[in-house]
Amino acid sequence: MKSFFNRKLLRDDSGYSLIELMVVLLIIGALLAIAIPTFMNAKQGAEDRTIQSNIQSALTTEIIYYHNQDQFCLTTSCTSFTKFGISLAQASGGTVPANSDPATVYVYGLNTTSSGQSYLCLLGQSGTGKQFGIFELVSTNSAAKSTTYYAVSTSALSCPTLSFSTPAVATSPWYGSVSTWS
Repeated sequence: MKSFFNRKLLRDDSGYSLIELMVVLLIIGALLAIAIPTFMNAKQGAEDRTIQSNIQSALTTEIIYYHNQDQFCLTTSCTSFTKFGISLAQASGGTVPANSDPATVYVYGLNTTSSGQSYLCLLGQSGTGKQFGIFELVSTNSAAKSTTYYAVSTSALSCPTLSFSTPAVATSPWYGSVSTWS
């Protein structure tokens, strides 16, 4: 009798059934279907935040340079940028080049126009293809008044053209009503 029960126990413990294995694979597939899009969105968000951070750091460095030198640094020869690890290039025509590096900030601007205003435009493109920009307008006629504009675009973004009226205002897609990209 004892050998009968031992054989029956050995037969029942032969492994998992096909249905049990299919259920496990179904659960793993459902978890992957949730995790992969979440990971991709997080990756895209990180790429956007990287160029935004680089542009914001370049703006801070430019403002410090402006207060020390009474002008913006509009060339790549400024050594203060390399101290912060910011890759800087000139934006010819005030646009981001077609084959841009996602970590590079492109600078464009003009120091003290005849109307007593200086402006600085910093542009960059993330790995997702979105382009971000900060435009800083400084009026030297009054007590160091400045206005900052932000822009986001999925197509080619260029620095705003200004008529330097009083006051000079940038137009869409540049906006100055908020203090960051939306």
